[in-house]
This record gives sequence, C-alpha cells and structure tokens, in this order.
Amino acid sequence: AQRLMYILDLSQLQHEFARLLPIGTANIESVLTQAHEWMAPSDLVSINSLSRAAWDAATEKIEAGLQTQEQQATQILRARLVSVSAKKQPSLLLGEIQQFPKLLARPLASTALAPDKSFMLSNTRR
Repeated sequence: AQRLMYILDLSQLQHEFARLLPIGTANIESVLTQAHEWMAPSDLVSINSLSRAAWDAATEKIEAGLQTQEQQATQILRARLVSVSAKKQPSLLLGEIQQFPKLLARPLASTALAPDKSFMLSNTRR
C-alpha cells in the first residue's frame, strides 16, 4: 500500500508542477516514464513484488529526477505565497496552500519555505 501511495503522490505532484511551472518545463512526465522503466515490469502487482533494494534504487532515481522541477516550483510557490500573504487575507493564503499539498509536504519545499512561514503568518493577522 505504501508503494502505491508513493506513485499516487507522484501523480498529484505532477499536476501541482503543471500548475506552477511554465509550459514545457514541467517534465515530470519524462521522470515518471523513466520510473516506469526502472520499476519494470510496471503493473501494480509487480511493483509490490520488487525487492526492497530495487524499490529503493528506483525511488532514488525518481527523487533525483524531480529535484530541478521541485526547486523551480518551490521558488514560484514561495513568491505566490508571499504575494498573497501581503494582501492580509488569510483565506487567500489558505486557498493557495491547499492547492499544493504534495509539494509543500516534500522536504525541499518545507525547508525552503521555513524562513518565510512566520512572515506570511504575521502578515495574515489583522
């Protein structure tokens, strides 16, 4: 179940990247295609039967392939969040945050946005 959730999370992350990144730069599909090849045979039964080492190797490649897009998406999201928080409307900030749960849950984004959290929260208080 955990492996399936990882794949589903990647699918949702793909949609979040597509909403943030300029057209043509969100090449997560190529990363997912490569992941498909690394995990071959790729049906769900086979994914669950991969050895722990094979699964770990595949996910390491996926994570490395996502790093550039994740960094770009995080920078764009950071600018959007700071801009929205400056409007001092908490509902707008919350709405923006709710659009990107998978990106915000990733360690790179969480670490990159940590210094801005207190600024954004203080800006939304009335």
